Amino acid sequence: AVVQRGAMASSMFFIVSGRVQVIGTEIRKKNGIAFPGSLPPSFLDPPSYFGDLALFKALARAQTIVSIEHTELLMVSRPMLLDLAAEMPAFDKYYRKAVAAVERGDLVAAGLQCGSCKGMGHTVARCPTRRRQGRTSIMPFLQRTSSTSTVTASSGRTST
Repeated sequence: AVVQRGAMASSMFFIVSGRVQVIGTEIRKKNGIAFPGSLPPSFLDPPSYFGDLALFKALARAQTIVSIEHTELLMVSRPMLLDLAAEMPAFDKYYRKAVAAVERGDLVAAGLQCGSCKGMGHTVARCPTRRRQGRTSIMPFLQRTSSTSTVTASSGRTST
């Protein structure tokens, strides 16, 4: 797996080439009782991304992501953003506001956009469109810079 559901997250990934499958479950409530339910499988192709909330706070991965063919990923980590914030005061101010909004649970104020439907204020893991249609849309992604890492995944194996 590229990322495993339940593992602690500190980075997001952009798909440069290849294809990954999102494998997940959700907790549904019926009569006040929570039980797991399966989400339809969905796939991400370039230029999609996943894991963006990990840039703003420590959390467990909500979905398992596996490569289904040779896949090149661009990884951006929270430590990379913190280094950038230390060097660029204007970015630091914006980043701290986004972190505070995420910590409050206000994803709209944080400016976070769903990697699936482009809607504001929810993640791919909680996307209502993805739940209904079982697919994920292509999204724009950041250009490569020298301060990013590239991860290559093939048939479920990850190497850096």
